[in-house]
Amino acid sequence: MPGSSRQLAAIMYTDIVGYTSMMQKDEPGTLLRLEEHRNILEKTAGEHFGYVQQYFGDGSLIIFNSVFNAILCSIKIQEHSGKAGVPLRIGMHVGEILIKDGVIFGDGLNIASRIESLGVRGSILISESVYEQIHNQPDIKVKALGRFKLKNVQFPVKIFSVTNNGFPAPEKAQIRMNSKSNKKCRPFRSLRVIFNSMSNLMWKKE
Repeated sequence: MPGSSRQLAAIMYTDIVGYTSMMQKDEPGTLLRLEEHRNILEKTAGEHFGYVQQYFGDGSLIIFNSVFNAILCSIKIQEHSGKAGVPLRIGMHVGEILIKDGVIFGDGLNIASRIESLGVRGSILISESVYEQIHNQPDIKVKALGRFKLKNVQFPVKIFSVTNNGFPAPEKAQIRMNSKSNKKCRPFRSLRVIFNSMSNLMWKKE
């Protein structure tokens, strides 16, 4: 019988920067690159015990039961994207999600997506809730960017940038510009997912 499940999760959004322009210049080549990129996302997420739950054209939503695994996955994804010439940005947040009758809800979806939209090509931006889980990990390098007001989020969110492998940390001016110019709409609060896979998701604190 359909039911509901409430749990903490590491929520990751990815997005290809300048995808529309890429399509206008070379549609067949861009579509082929997108297919290869999705294959990498699914393979890398699976290797880190994550699940690609939704695609949004050139973007994706990935759910993890471990913040540490999510960060490691994001680094691997950016490494692959850089080598493949895919201008990707990633945003991540930890929050409670509710799965009811195969649909996922939660304000954390909105926060993670808003954080992703503030990034630049090659960046990995994370919220303070993610930082608190990984700041004692010596192999993960981060830079504090400050607190920012996100659309439809009540309180400002402190944002950090992962700087491993020379990943760029956007300047405050870039973040503010992106917050004003990014108009991409997504179904933040309810997303259709495969219920059985999500109902088995268990939170593991690293």
